[in-house]
Formats: sequence, C-alpha cells, structure tokens
Amino acid sequence: MPLVSIAASGSQTATLNTDHTLVTQAGPTGGAIYQLRVDTNALANGERVILTLQTRARVADTTRQLYQAVFEHAQGDPIKDSPAVAVPESSEVIAILRQEGGTGRAFPWALYRLNG
Repeated sequence: MPLVSIAASGSQTATLNTDHTLVTQAGPTGGAIYQLRVDTNALANGERVILTLQTRARVADTTRQLYQAVFEHAQGDPIKDSPAVAVPESSEVIAILRQEGGTGRAFPWALYRLNG
C-alpha cells in the first residue's frame, strides 16, 4: 500500500454563499490521518473561498470546527493544503467549501490519507 493515498476526490462548482460539504470521511479501523487539498486556480479578484474542516475532540463528542482558512482574489499559489487531521476509529472529518462574491467557480479537491 502506498504511503499516501486519495481517500476521496472530486470537483465542486460553488453556488455563491452556500456551504458545500465536499466529503464526510469516517475514521477506518485503527484510525487515520487526513489532509484536504483544494485547487483555487479559478478564483478571481473580488472573490473569496472559505475552506473548513470539522471533527470531534473525542469519539462521543459533537462535531465542531477545527480549521478554517479564507482565500481572497486570484491566487499566486493556487494549491491549498489543510493541516493534517488525526481521525480515530468511529470518528470523522468533514470538509466544507464556501465561495462568496463573483461567479461560482469549480474547485478540484482531494482528501489524502496517510497510510501507516
């Protein structure tokens, strides 16, 4: 098995001012570490994209925001990576994309999994 694999991927065309759940990824047996990667190349001046990750502190807890980043205007470095997120067995990580302003753009994305 490769060290890094793609757990899920796709392309999300944004409807302005709407939260789009890209993926809800459950922690497999033994858990895993995930990282979200989004290509923001289509973003234009006057537009903003918000990337959010949600997870739980403990398996039985409520899912809450862990990470959020805001990117505005055309991007000189269009590939955006989230921090790595440890997801234990029976928990989950949720990746959300939201675009504000301009024209709804298509954002290719992938959720990478570190294999132990």
